[in-house]
Amino acid sequence: GKMGAAALLLALLLPSAAFPVMASGYQEHTRSLHVSLPMYDVTGQDGLDQVQIPGGSMLNEIGRPVVPIYSYTVLMLAGERVQSIAISEKSGFTNATGLILPIFEANATVGGTISAPGGSSDGWFPEPELSWETWENANGTSTIAITLYPFRYNANTTQSSYCSQYALGVTYIVTSALITGISSDKHAFDPGEAVALEVGIENQGPSGDFVVGAAILRAGSLEAVDALPLRTVQDLQGESS
Repeated sequence: GKMGAAALLLALLLPSAAFPVMASGYQEHTRSLHVSLPMYDVTGQDGLDQVQIPGGSMLNEIGRPVVPIYSYTVLMLAGERVQSIAISEKSGFTNATGLILPIFEANATVGGTISAPGGSSDGWFPEPELSWETWENANGTSTIAITLYPFRYNANTTQSSYCSQYALGVTYIVTSALITGISSDKHAFDPGEAVALEVGIENQGPSGDFVVGAAILRAGSLEAVDALPLRTVQDLQGESS
């Protein structure tokens, strides 16, 4: 594959039966989560309002209002592989009118996460309500980083809507395979340069077929910029690469 200089690599290992749908041999489980967010704070400066959620961060997209976001992490046990995360219920809404949020510019120094979730056709920003990423830990567990977009703002009308209570459903399967390591022939690559990767995998259970995938993420925004072809490892038992 090819990788830009400022990029991160995310690898994923799942039973082959998980593509494209779950087979009967891999039962889906659901874990319910409740996330309670504190009320946002508003500070004014030079005629503009900055909205912040205590413990949260900021979403900065060029040409869009600067809005607060909130991240929540979930630890999954070894063998648990998340398939989807969905919002099952929302409550605790606060609606307001009259806030004048700053527009993020390319040379702005406001801290936060630069991303591009996009807005809706009627002027509300951001449009998505949730995104998530999976990170493999050295001990076989995994950490799910959930980003909530609880504050929506309409720059055309100065209306805003904030949600402080979320009920989430985490759907996952249990597999005996795990990623033991990822290595490359160099630590940095020029844009367009070919990348050679070695992914170590291990199946601690009965022999089975598994699919290994890898995505290349842009550093900072975690935007997926490319992906390596999926590879099926058949009859995996013990360690392989």
